[in-house]
Amino acid sequence: MPICKEEKTMPIRTLALTSGDTTAEDHRLLVGSLLGGIDTTWPLDRRGGLFYSMGAASLDGEGMVATIRPFTAVVSGASSPLQGPYLVVSSEDTTVLLEDGPGTGPRADLIGVVIRDGAYDDSGTALAEVRVIDPDVDESYLPLFEVTVPQGASEGTGGIPWGSAVQDRRVYTASSGGILTLPDLAARSRLSAVQDGTLAHVVQDGDLYIRISGRWHPIAGKQAESEQLERLDNRFQQHPGEWQRVELESGVNHSGSFPVEVRRTPGGLVHMRGTFIIDEDREKLTSTSIARVPEGFEPFRLTRWVTASQQITAEDKNSTRLEVRSDGRIWVYTLYRPRWIGADNLTYWTN
Repeated sequence: MPICKEEKTMPIRTLALTSGDTTAEDHRLLVGSLLGGIDTTWPLDRRGGLFYSMGAASLDGEGMVATIRPFTAVVSGASSPLQGPYLVVSSEDTTVLLEDGPGTGPRADLIGVVIRDGAYDDSGTALAEVRVIDPDVDESYLPLFEVTVPQGASEGTGGIPWGSAVQDRRVYTASSGGILTLPDLAARSRLSAVQDGTLAHVVQDGDLYIRISGRWHPIAGKQAESEQLERLDNRFQQHPGEWQRVELESGVNHSGSFPVEVRRTPGGLVHMRGTFIIDEDREKLTSTSIARVPEGFEPFRLTRWVTASQQITAEDKNSTRLEVRSDGRIWVYTLYRPRWIGADNLTYWTN
């Protein structure tokens, strides 16, 4: 494969010269340098693809003829690491006549944009065209559609069943630092060698994605919101562990029907439930430790609640403050001696 057949007097190119000193090749390579990069070892390579707009390079078929609507695209030069990209504009509908179907079995024709450049390949010419690609000969091309031509298909037999014979092979590109605009997730899945940090907007669902460690991650839109809610659900409520009883101190008991228990989600959210029963001969409780949570359930900082309790007063009922300290001990603050203290629906975060 030739690197380049042209004689170059200087390997450094720039547009900041008089027009007579700047060649068409200089313009092509320098303008192409502003296009989006691709994760390859070819230093001048840029991401080939269409610049998205509604209906760009769409296909209509009739008989044995495919018609490709106008488009703007980038075709990556594949004949040499130093070839660089080619900007292509198709300003009118382009027709492609497919050959009749083979005598035995179907044939797959790949329609796309083909670049021939004699400075880098053996074509001896310089042109861009939309036609059926010959992978054995063509080196620099951008696939658009794959068409299955049935056995014996021809104009006389009704041609190609276009509604079922076409597979979309279009990929998309953007300028350097730009956001790739893609019609749907299928178009996103066709992208290859995507650099980390690439942003892609999918028109079909309105979501914005970023490429990180070889995977697409939603960062805005319905999919991002859905994943965020799922993460919150997993952290706050899903898949909690088994209930475990707290360790009680002297003069404090579990309710027979509602023992005081805790359980923890994988994200570290602890739920508490149950009722403390206080012995009648226990002195009034104020700034007193009454229990301790199991090891591994300690909060990352002191947590307090005001909770229901039944105390011996003229009104017979009152409220009590419970707190769980970072060492796991449960303290109670109350004005009178309570008969019971509720611990239902109390929550806190562990370390």
